[in-house]
Amino acid sequence: MKHLKLIAKSETKVAKDGREYYTAEFSDPANPFLPSRTRTFSQSLDADKNPVWKGANPAVVQGFIGKNIPAYIKTFDVSEYAIEGSDRMATTYTCVILEGESEARVLRQMGKSLASSNVAIEAEEPANDGAAL
Repeated sequence: MKHLKLIAKSETKVAKDGREYYTAEFSDPANPFLPSRTRTFSQSLDADKNPVWKGANPAVVQGFIGKNIPAYIKTFDVSEYAIEGSDRMATTYTCVILEGESEARVLRQMGKSLASSNVAIEAEEPANDGAAL
């Protein structure tokens, strides 16, 4: 598994539906010249529709800032979507995939779906520098 360095975590905020969320920023520890990437993590709803952290609890994640995390960055060919805050449209989406996650599920959580080809167009997997958590 490749590794990314967790370099920052935003303050936890509350969405309109009452769920908490935050954004984490990752970089490639093997190449500091590549741009960093962000990913937003949010609470899930339990059976009673109460928000709960099933993973990526911000209190725990805070302790991993500056450490390498088993993860990689991947760019997908997705169905066309509007870029938030602009009039532009896009057909590719780049995101951070953590070890053990399903790429399809992460895309679904981000509101994206694979384009009809169902083929990822590029993988930006950083070199494994051998550093473990």
